[in-house]
Amino acid sequence: MILEKNNDIDFDIDDPAIARDRNITIKVNGHRFRLFFEITTACFGNCNGCSLSSLSRKDSGTAMSIENIKNALDYFVPIINSKKHLRTTILNFGTGDYFLIDDKFLTELFTVINDFFSKIHTVRNGITIPTSLFLSHDKMRPKLELISSFFKKTQVAVEGVIDADKLEHHYDRYMSNYEMISSYLPLFDVALNISSTLTDRQGELFVKFLNEANILNFDLQYAINNTNDYRVKIGRERFEQFFENVYKNIPNYLIDLSVSLPTASHEDDTSIFDEINKNALEIVRERLIIDPNGYIYPLAFGFGDILLTQKYNFPPIGHISKPFDEEEAQKIIADYLKKIFVKNKVCHTCEFNKQCYGTGYAFYNKFNKTTSECENVGTFFFKKLKDGTITIPVAS
Repeated sequence: MILEKNNDIDFDIDDPAIARDRNITIKVNGHRFRLFFEITTACFGNCNGCSLSSLSRKDSGTAMSIENIKNALDYFVPIINSKKHLRTTILNFGTGDYFLIDDKFLTELFTVINDFFSKIHTVRNGITIPTSLFLSHDKMRPKLELISSFFKKTQVAVEGVIDADKLEHHYDRYMSNYEMISSYLPLFDVALNISSTLTDRQGELFVKFLNEANILNFDLQYAINNTNDYRVKIGRERFEQFFENVYKNIPNYLIDLSVSLPTASHEDDTSIFDEINKNALEIVRERLIIDPNGYIYPLAFGFGDILLTQKYNFPPIGHISKPFDEEEAQKIIADYLKKIFVKNKVCHTCEFNKQCYGTGYAFYNKFNKTTSECENVGTFFFKKLKDGTITIPVAS
């Protein structure tokens, strides 16, 4: 079932450079195109900081039919093939635990995906799928064998979701499941769900896990300025205390690969609106979401994916029944960001506003309604870029 077209570049599977080459997370100057699908919200993890309701986590159904997924993928074939500079196409399946989907649906899904890959010109094609890391080995093994029968091991990145509140008591379980999954699919990312009960000990264990498992990329699923009522929020100060300890004890390349760093420095002459327009264009050209009804939405990036769908009251920027207008989509995103900027007066005089509005962090500013103080966690990195502690990476 493996398509020879997708033979991968020779990688040392333990080399951090592999994450840069596969272009899953970092900015890549338009060389990678990523489509996000939310097919399931079912999850066994029950993380305290989860953005899903308990009702959503118990929903074992699939939000999109195979036919709808195929139609959406077929829609993007000519779009991708018209962008001759693209090297990589990533299908990002997110939110729920895809190891809970039944084998029949997954078999049909992977067949459709391989058919899609055979039609596009990009030389690197892959998928990312999340799992709670809380299922038994017996539950996971058949799914891993099924995935391995369709894709090469460097075509699939598995994102294991860890609940910070469970790390102390279930560290060995998380590690055992990581070892199980990585024996089949060694490209392994981690998403850490954090909440208001965050402790320094949890940070220490998270760092230990990253280092022991040789993780190449991580997301922090946090809840600052977030409209989702189900997620437990933490403040910026507590978040920065936590992340400072993490930052000091992990390899530098993990920062480059795991967060969105601005392309503008605090000394750049560009205007705030220049940065907004560039950010909007980058999103349109690199990262899009297709919902179950065929509407197209933007996908921003900060410490992780920011799904700019109806949950954010974001208007769709297209539909698969009509030709995709990149210029109009850029304008919708840019106008949305400009309204956020105008509304949040604290942004007008902030020394980091260009860096903020040039990245996904700015989308959180809209929801800062309770305080005149900025709660945007992106400032953690903006400050470090300013003092030279970290530098803006050059995308390959």
